[in-house]
Amino acid sequence: MMTEKELMMYRAQDRKVRVKCVDGTIVEGVGDFFTQPLDNEPEIAEITIRKGESALIGITEPEIDTIEYLE
Repeated sequence: MMTEKELMMYRAQDRKVRVKCVDGTIVEGVGDFFTQPLDNEPEIAEITIRKGESALIGITEPEIDTIEYLE
């Protein structure tokens, strides 16, 4: 069963999003893929955001404050 934040991360795939991190950093881009906790080491959910043509940024669930869908 997914947590509410994991579900938001999952739904961000292939959508333009703005992720506000707990440290105040804001990352905008397209949700590239979601990794479930069981498939990640350590067992923490992660979303990868694509910025531009080739830049990928991985953000783990504890680092995320909010996710806003822009489209």
